[in-house]
Amino acid sequence: AGGMRIAFVRPKSTGGVLVELASKGD
Repeated sequence: AGGMRIAFVRPKSTGGVLVELASKGD
């Protein structure tokens, strides 16, 4: 749930992709 917001805050070029994947599972 909250992981989705972190994905938006973090740039995808740095590692937001990994966070986005985690947010989908969470």
